[in-house]
Amino acid sequence: MKRLIQFVLFILLILSIYIFYTKYLKESDEVMIKQEVVTNQTQNKDEIQEPESSNFIKNLKYEINIKENNYYNLASKLSEIISLDGYELVKMKQVNGEYSYKTGATLFVESDEAIYNNLNHNTDFKTNIRIIYLNNIIYADNMSLDFEKNLVTIFNNVVYNGSNGTLNADKININLITKKIDIS
Repeated sequence: MKRLIQFVLFILLILSIYIFYTKYLKESDEVMIKQEVVTNQTQNKDEIQEPESSNFIKNLKYEINIKENNYYNLASKLSEIISLDGYELVKMKQVNGEYSYKTGATLFVESDEAIYNNLNHNTDFKTNIRIIYLNNIIYADNMSLDFEKNLVTIFNNVVYNGSNGTLNADKININLITKKIDIS
C-alpha cells in the first residue's frame, strides 16, 4: 500500500511539472497570416500598382506571438514573397508594425518599405520611418528590429521628439527586454 501511494505521488509530481513547463516556460512562435485579396478597386495615383506576378500579395498581415507573450503585428499594402533556402523574405510597401509588450507598452512603426524574414521574424524598415514609443516620436531613414538580439536599432537621419525636447542623433538603440533607450 505504501508503494502505491508513493507511485501515485510521483506521477502527480511529474504531471504537475509538465503542466507548469508547458504553461509558463515553453516558448512558442505562433505565426498567423491573414491575407486579403482585393479585386476591381479603383486606385489613386499615389497607391501602389500591383505588378503582374503571382508572388505579389495585397494587404498582407502577420500576427506573431513572440516569447513571453509579447506580440508583433506587421501589415503592408503590397508585398512580394521571395523564397531563399527554406525560408521566405517578404518585401513590403506601405508598412505598419506594432510590437506589444506583455506589460502594456507598445512600439508603433510606419514606413514606406520593409523586408521581413519569416524564419526569425527580424524586420528591416526603410524610408520615411515614424516610430511612436512611450510618448516619444522618432523619425528616421532606417530601422532594424532584431528578435534574436532583442534590439531595435534606429539609424540615418534620426530625429527624436520627446517630452524633454527635440534631438538629432546618429543612432538609437532600444532594448526590447529592459526597454532601455540608448541615444548616440
